[in-house]
Amino acid sequence: MPGAKPTPAGPSDPVAPPAPPGDNIVDDPSFTAGDFTLVSADNVRFRVPSAVLFGMSSVFHAASTFDLQKRQVSFADTDIETAAVLRLFLTVITKGHIGPLLQNGYYAVLAFILGAINDDLEICKLSLVQAGILVWGNNSKLDSLEGAISGAPIIHPGALPFEIWHLIPQHYIWALTRASYGNSNVTAAQLPDRFCILIREHRARFGRHHQPEVGA
Repeated sequence: MPGAKPTPAGPSDPVAPPAPPGDNIVDDPSFTAGDFTLVSADNVRFRVPSAVLFGMSSVFHAASTFDLQKRQVSFADTDIETAAVLRLFLTVITKGHIGPLLQNGYYAVLAFILGAINDDLEICKLSLVQAGILVWGNNSKLDSLEGAISGAPIIHPGALPFEIWHLIPQHYIWALTRASYGNSNVTAAQLPDRFCILIREHRARFGRHHQPEVGA
């Protein structure tokens, strides 16, 4: 996740160490057990098993190479590394299902962003399936963003405000745009499958985590 900064957390032991006093950090009520700590940009602490975190997330896999004494990662980006985003992400990797959450447009958009950042095609597809029936103008947590097109599908690339667009990796936003505009016969119901086909074709051609450089 962008902006993640490992911070020392004291000696290694079975329980994640507490945050330093005076940081005004509060504990998330759902994620309280584990040997690794994540602290969101808005000061919410999540304790999770490191084996699950490293095993299920390619983003956090690199963290498994940290010194074992460093068992805390603090996040700084208040746009995407908030408690709501971390809670959704951890729900996905620990419980494996987020369908009911995605009936809310806010979480559907967050899930797509997280799936794209983590290169998890299935999460992106699920969010597109749910988001296909949602439109801008009915989601209070999202509609405060400037630049969205009221009445347009909530994860249509032509309707996304810049604050969301710039968080999505290039090849994912390319596939979303091509799937939406590349074939006028693609319906909303067909969009998720078309999107997945394009991502798989991109992986076959360039590799799984390819991000083309401008001018390359």
